Amino acid sequence: PHCQTKMQEEGLKDEHELQSYFITRIEKYLNSKGRNIIGWDEILEGGLAPNATVMSWRGMKGGIEAAKSGHDVIMTPGTHCYFDYYQADPAVEPIAIGGLITLEKVYSFNPVPADLTSTEAQHILGAQANLWTEYITSPQQAEYMAYPRAIALAEVLWTPASRRSWPEFAKRLNQHLERLDGMQVNYARHLNDPSIETISDEKGIGIIWKSQLPGESIYFSRDTTQDNWTEVSAGDVTVISTGGPVFYKSESSRIYSLDYQPSKAKAAQIRASSPPDQLYPGASGIWTLTDGLTGTIHFNGKEWCGWRGQEFTIDLLFKELTAVDSVQINFLNSPGAWIHTPEGFKIEGSIDGTEFNEITSWRKKPLESGRHSITLDVAGNKVKALRVYVLPVLSIPEGKPGAGKAAWTFLDEISVY
Repeated sequence: PHCQTKMQEEGLKDEHELQSYFITRIEKYLNSKGRNIIGWDEILEGGLAPNATVMSWRGMKGGIEAAKSGHDVIMTPGTHCYFDYYQADPAVEPIAIGGLITLEKVYSFNPVPADLTSTEAQHILGAQANLWTEYITSPQQAEYMAYPRAIALAEVLWTPASRRSWPEFAKRLNQHLERLDGMQVNYARHLNDPSIETISDEKGIGIIWKSQLPGESIYFSRDTTQDNWTEVSAGDVTVISTGGPVFYKSESSRIYSLDYQPSKAKAAQIRASSPPDQLYPGASGIWTLTDGLTGTIHFNGKEWCGWRGQEFTIDLLFKELTAVDSVQINFLNSPGAWIHTPEGFKIEGSIDGTEFNEITSWRKKPLESGRHSITLDVAGNKVKALRVYVLPVLSIPEGKPGAGKAAWTFLDEISVY
């Protein structure tokens, strides 16, 4: 009631203008004490205080807007500067708040957007890394999350873009790591870890091998009990056509694994009534849902496809009549990230790919946060096509983070057996 009264007294049309009124008022007070105000980019909403500096954390857009308006900016986007995000495979890392920002991703950061003029670019004061500690339980863990990513950010900010080189930085980083060893800093040791990118078609998956270090050899195996490793180089592609685990490592890294479990859905054509949101399109768009690879609890992983605030259907079109016993659907429940369990799923079958009839359905049940899988019995039907109706939570319920906003639905695999 006090806020609404103040809005009427000051002729403010909405709460955004009320925020601007408050920020402008407190700025005058601080300026009178010889101080300046710095605010997160939310202070842009409703009009920016005259002398405020903006911390652009929700991407670069707010910083660009502020710089174009003649305001100083500190770039600190969640895409590159949040050091409380994971820095390697979440499956083998200490629990973090979410997201994935690797050492190389930090080094790729350019704090001065290309669409600013030289005059506007002078308003970019620099950047800042953020290390929030909700999931950090000790100084040693804080060091682990900060280093060596802080070294990468330091070089980004202190070196002209024309002189920056990731391969050269990776070589020189070892000198910094020796210093950290001497100081007994508990830094993350991911520099030698390989990584992968997958591509998928109906025949199998292709694994594109990647390495952070130029010239670093990578080894993979289908069976580590035999100690039978095949050496590959960064940029090579290995095609995997049979299901089962794939293990990979570098000479000095831990062993990572990829579990490839294709189903009958792999050979089907897939289509969606609405494509996944461009923010969470999956590794290969809608094909991600049948590539035989399942996601982790890390919602930014490439195996997740996300839809927001809409109902949609997924169709699987087989080349011929196919006997189907069950359909497994994998989804994510993470209310803290605005991702909610769908209200239900409905499975329909078709013998001609055109006319569909309901076979079975599932209604929402209370589930803890995390990755979940449900299996629906379709009783050995022979079908030419299957249709999965997804009935999402459209609006986030009261009492949950983001209440009233459009909810997300995340799927990572639809398997047919």
